[in-house]
Amino acid sequence: MRKNIAAQTVSFGMVSSTDGSAVTTGTPAVYYTIDGGTQGTGAGTATHEGQGQWSYAPAQAETNGNHVAYTMVITGAINQTVNVWPVSFDPTDAVRMGITALPNAAADAAGGLPISDLGALDLDALNTAAVRLTAARAQVLDDWVNAGRLDVILDLINTATAGLGGAAMRGTDGANTVIPDAAGTAPTAVEIRQEMDANSVDLNSLIAGQITISGQVAGLNDFDPAADTVQNVAVCTANTDMRGTDAALLAANYTAPDNTGITANGVAIGGLNDLSFSDIWTGTLTESYAVNGAAMTPAQAMHMTWSDLRSPKQTGLVWNDFKLDNTTVSMTFSLDNAAVPTVKTRTA
Repeated sequence: MRKNIAAQTVSFGMVSSTDGSAVTTGTPAVYYTIDGGTQGTGAGTATHEGQGQWSYAPAQAETNGNHVAYTMVITGAINQTVNVWPVSFDPTDAVRMGITALPNAAADAAGGLPISDLGALDLDALNTAAVRLTAARAQVLDDWVNAGRLDVILDLINTATAGLGGAAMRGTDGANTVIPDAAGTAPTAVEIRQEMDANSVDLNSLIAGQITISGQVAGLNDFDPAADTVQNVAVCTANTDMRGTDAALLAANYTAPDNTGITANGVAIGGLNDLSFSDIWTGTLTESYAVNGAAMTPAQAMHMTWSDLRSPKQTGLVWNDFKLDNTTVSMTFSLDNAAVPTVKTRTA
């Protein structure tokens, strides 16, 4: 029997007090006691089922106890007492026996209790510091779930209103057209360096390469054609000594070396060694952009990065960057999603 539940049945077998035969007629009276308390008169209904078997349907209140004793009395019959111990769960519930503290789904099913298919689920191992869901880890998850801090920021950016959530954050209506410098003015080296560093682009390798090239060029200025000699050549003169054999070159076709020109070239090469760090970081770079899919020069890389940072404009799934004049398109990209893009691919 279930505790404090209506529409249940208790059965009695009634026999005659004179000859022991089945009692099939009469007006039964049923009495009950709950948890050893005062006996009360039952308010339920008694029905003869046949062969002296009588069913009694107690009122709901008559089942509300841990132990209930029902006694049926019929004139001319021996009194019968039936003891029951009502339970709070539902024995007919094949999933959780009516225990609401358990999930209402089969074990290992969606919404049900987890089980170990291999029979070796080690809960102690899951409670180690390496895998335990600590407060710090839970906070990270909370920051990502709906209404968490990061979720709120993303929702604001995606909302077409003014302020933080406005289209200016998304670049969908050309709102982000104001650049740090006046229109048409090239960015300074300091601004380029700040933007490049902010995007994790390291220029140290470019600087180191410049120093190496400068040193190699400087080494080319050591040859003096008036005093230096070529290795393995004993005498360097203006005659045919350098021709090899006389048959190899006719004197009529021979032209003496232009030592004046060599000297001028040496001076010009020496001038290449005047490149300094100041020239790199304060000089103005010629505006140039590499075509889609082609390798880029350092100057092109700087202008392409600056163009993508300062003046983008999004129209649907198309993202355009502009040159310094704020009118000519420098690069075009396609987006995978107009509202919250995650992939940006250059197309032109």
